[in-house]
Amino acid sequence: MGVSLVEQPVSAENNAALVRLSQRIHTAILADESVASHFDGYRLAQQGFSGAYALKIAKAGGPASVLKLAHVAQAAGIGLYGGTMLEGTVGTVASLHAWSTLPLQWGTEMFGPLLLKDDIVSLPLLFADGCVTLPQTPGLGG
Repeated sequence: MGVSLVEQPVSAENNAALVRLSQRIHTAILADESVASHFDGYRLAQQGFSGAYALKIAKAGGPASVLKLAHVAQAAGIGLYGGTMLEGTVGTVASLHAWSTLPLQWGTEMFGPLLLKDDIVSLPLLFADGCVTLPQTPGLGG
């Protein structure tokens, strides 16, 4: 049917069902609400989860915290997806910098700034052909 990834098909509290699904179906399962911190990621991996984790800096508590979760996933052989909570440019750039250090097997979708009428940055992100350019200037580059 062309479905390659199923996002959080059960409640965030039902890790047992999430683990069972990840082990029994061929379509990859994306844990989203179930994993906010590296503690959550470790617990889910320890239970046998075999899908992917949705990384979101706002949910995890910032870039350093989300990278801890990503490192737990990498150690457990769990895939990575760079998620968004529809941040503006500042949050999106922070995410992009973190994502640029990781092998995101499931890609990313950082389109939050495209939904804004106005923004607080002097230089907007460059979006073209379904991609966004990572700023190369100091700081967050905005």
